[in-house]
Amino acid sequence: MKPFTIKVVWLALIFLLPSLTWGQAAHHDPSLGIITGDANSTAYRIGQDIRTLANRYDIHLTVFPSRGDIENVMAVYQRPGHHLGFVASDVLAFVDKVENAPQLALISKKIKWIFPLYDKDVHLLASEKIKTFSDLKGRRVAIGNEQGGTYLTSRLLFEIADVKPLELIAMGGGRALAALREGRIDAMITVDGAPVDWLTGWVAAGDGLHLVPITEARIREFYPSSRIPSGTYPWQAAAVHTVSVKTVLVAYDFRNQYCHLIGRLAWLIRENLAWFKQHGHLKWKTVNINQSMKGWKPYECVLDYAPSADDERVHQQPQRMSNPIVNAIQAVFQP
Repeated sequence: MKPFTIKVVWLALIFLLPSLTWGQAAHHDPSLGIITGDANSTAYRIGQDIRTLANRYDIHLTVFPSRGDIENVMAVYQRPGHHLGFVASDVLAFVDKVENAPQLALISKKIKWIFPLYDKDVHLLASEKIKTFSDLKGRRVAIGNEQGGTYLTSRLLFEIADVKPLELIAMGGGRALAALREGRIDAMITVDGAPVDWLTGWVAAGDGLHLVPITEARIREFYPSSRIPSGTYPWQAAAVHTVSVKTVLVAYDFRNQYCHLIGRLAWLIRENLAWFKQHGHLKWKTVNINQSMKGWKPYECVLDYAPSADDERVHQQPQRMSNPIVNAIQAVFQP
């Protein structure tokens, strides 16, 4: 029988076989879920970067959008399929330090940090009449939705600086920007890693808006200073000095099959930081995962993870992972 005829018969047999084999393979696929942030946020982009890496190493990672860090904490704590999440360090500290709150104590006990990631910069967007953070006294300010980290960070900033706005409005994103353009509010706060996609695409130079520096000494005693370089956004001519909060990758304290899988994913992220810095969001360039998170316990499954021989072998050539389907096609259809 000629080789071509053999291939045709063989292919016919393949397509006549039941699909049970494929279903069984899918059933055993290792799967994880990570909750991030709004679909236009840096957090969501970072989550997509991690998914790209995970897929290359046969880990199926679902990236979930969310309303923000506060929702993320609860999702990791109690929502099925949400094994990992991004949470701002001040949100974690708040959960850990609030007294006489038994539910928060339980959350603090069951959520563990994997490692710190990038800094989220405080973006204070306002009309030209607002020059400093203190100018927000007696003003109307949008501080993000109540499920987001921006909401808590904003409340803390005003408390620390002893600045009393006329009204703090739980509203963010496009709604807040529209209200700012129309003069219904005087400023809006967004806490996210620069550059933030929607601030790049939705704000224009003709809007008459700018990023306000946050340099108050009281605030800088609690939050580290940061700098949004000039040109980060097309409408931003000068560098802006502000403050930031650390984004932390956390997980539920699993002691089952997810323990090993999350440990492996964390190891892969650590070992492929150079790939993230080259191919991922700009914020990866600032990541230092060797920092410690004071007051919170690390996830032991990550600390105890030992890479297998397969992990080490794949890690040696991360850009040249073979695809078994491609290999099979090339073998069948050799010249």
